[in-house]
Amino acid sequence: MTTPVVVIGAGSIGQRHRQNLEQLFPAHPVLLYSARACQGAQLSDSMQAIVDLQPLFVVIASPATNHAAQAHFLLQNNIAVLIEKPLSADLVQAEALLQFARQQQVPVAVAYCLRFLPAAQRVKTLLTEHAVGDIYTVQSHVGQYLPAWRANTPYQQSVSAKQALGGGALNELSHELDYLHWLFGPLKLVHAHVAQTGLLQLDVEDHALLLLHSQQQPAFPLTVQLDFLQPAARRACIILGTKGRLEWDLIANTVLLITSQGQQVIYRDDDYPRNQMYLSMLESFYAMVISHKYDEQSLSDAVATVQLIHQCKQHICQQDHVPDDRDAQ
Repeated sequence: MTTPVVVIGAGSIGQRHRQNLEQLFPAHPVLLYSARACQGAQLSDSMQAIVDLQPLFVVIASPATNHAAQAHFLLQNNIAVLIEKPLSADLVQAEALLQFARQQQVPVAVAYCLRFLPAAQRVKTLLTEHAVGDIYTVQSHVGQYLPAWRANTPYQQSVSAKQALGGGALNELSHELDYLHWLFGPLKLVHAHVAQTGLLQLDVEDHALLLLHSQQQPAFPLTVQLDFLQPAARRACIILGTKGRLEWDLIANTVLLITSQGQQVIYRDDDYPRNQMYLSMLESFYAMVISHKYDEQSLSDAVATVQLIHQCKQHICQQDHVPDDRDAQ
């Protein structure tokens, strides 16, 4: 039998990975395992069945609370692993997995796919070229109404909405924290307002407003807003510098450079297929596996994101929704 590739998790992202793997690597059968069958008391038996297949690699697309244990079992058996974000819902498990991966030296990465967007790579190049001069502030924003995310799943039943499965705005929208780390290096938390507003009746935070500080020289502040609440989706990053500003709109898929000389469209692609970033990510990981390359950058960056989320969650607060005059109309 040809060496298979395994996906753990039959949710929307697991199904996407399965379809993409079948498209990219038709010579390798793609086997989909239920996340429920690979957790808790059943972990050893079900994971051992996967190990017995000797897959080329495994994509872990289960709830975040299962990521670390599943990845540890596979790495222990010298099987390469691509882990969906976040790396773990638990900081101790995330840090322990990093230490274990260093010992095993098996290819492993975390699936923060926004790094593979051409627009993101263009922004990174512009920053390397010092296009806006010295940076003095960055604003990152992502907001989208959770009930509209998945048409076929009641939002209250989704992983995003359940604390026990590692949901919440900080974990589910941690792509922003990852790309900021990727673009600007390590970040320090200065202040966090993390709230359960009650608007969606969730047991997880649905809104977070963060003030971070870069550790570059000269250092600068970054503000980050993450929420499940906005009826009209918004996702953007604005980088202000001494020469001008970059405006990266992730929904319009544009990058603008605005200076005293005017506005320049650096990047725009209205027809870019969003699935391509997932394909590019899988191709990149496949190259790591084929070359037997251990590169812990993705993993160590993901641990830094879990550390930041852990710090932010110390600031979580409950808020009762206070109706205004419009609620009575």
